[in-house]
Order: sequence, then structure tokens, then C-alpha cells
Amino acid sequence: MKKIIIYSSLTGNTKKVCEAVAANLGCSCVRFDEQMAQNWAEFDLVILGFWIDKGFADNEMRKFISQIKDKNLGLIITLGGNPNSERFKDTISRNSEELLKNGNTILEAFACQGKISDEIIAKMREMAANNPNLPPQHQITPETEARWAEAAKHPDENDLKNAIQAFARFK
Repeated sequence: MKKIIIYSSLTGNTKKVCEAVAANLGCSCVRFDEQMAQNWAEFDLVILGFWIDKGFADNEMRKFISQIKDKNLGLIITLGGNPNSERFKDTISRNSEELLKNGNTILEAFACQGKISDEIIAKMREMAANNPNLPPQHQITPETEARWAEAAKHPDENDLKNAIQAFARFK
């Protein structure tokens, strides 16, 4: 089975997970912008790795994803949220649905928590400071700070092992 991993990474989280999976599978792992002219027909499995921004793949990767049609896919997703939350599960489902619209088949999906970029945290702090009437989910609380601190610890070695295990059947 000929396979490739194509990823987008802001903080290095997604890159780290994708590289671990690629090393185990013995396949190439490249940033998506290096692959814009790639002939997709030659791959039996395309694993897409991306980080989540406002519930979806980051904008540049989302544009790239829209070009992929009728392929067997794997997904590696990193996001700052709690991996046991409904929001986390909804995010995975929402992004999977978008890919399925193009006739793709998702053979495996893996998601783990990852560090939120300092720039995004700064924007969230600024938004909260300038808008005191924000809904509760956008306010900066001690729980928010604790969630950010926990996210900063990921992906950890356990996350990498779980990602490798998720895709091991494609070796």
C-alpha cells in the first residue's frame, strides 16, 4: 500500500504526531504546501494531519483538503480542547463530514490534545478584555487557564504511542 502523510502545523504539535506515525509506517511526511501538484492517483492512502481553528481544519489546509476527492484517507487532528469533551468529538465529526462530501473514505481518524499557539491565546485574552459580555465559553477563567496549561503538555509520549497504534494496521 503506497501511502503519504501531508500535514499543516502551527505550533509543531501536528508535525510531531505525523512524523511519529510516518516513521512507524515507513512513508513520506510532508507539509501540505509542498504537495500542491502531487498526483493523488498514485497513493492508496493519504493521511491528512491538521490543527483545529474555530472548529475546522486551519484555513490553508481546509482549502487544500477541498481538492482531495475519491481517496482513502486517514486523519490526524490536534486541538487545544479536552479530548474527553463533546466539543472535541463534534470537531472530529464535523471535519470528517467535510471530507466525506468529496467521495473520500476515512479509514482511520486520530485526534489528540495539543499546545495552543501563544498568538491565539493572546488574541483570546484581548478579545475577552475588550468584550466583557462574551458568552461563558469565551471568557478567561481559572478553568480556561488550567485547560491551556494542560494542552501545553501535549502531544506527549502517550499521545504519540496512541497515534502510532491507531495507524499500525497500515504498516
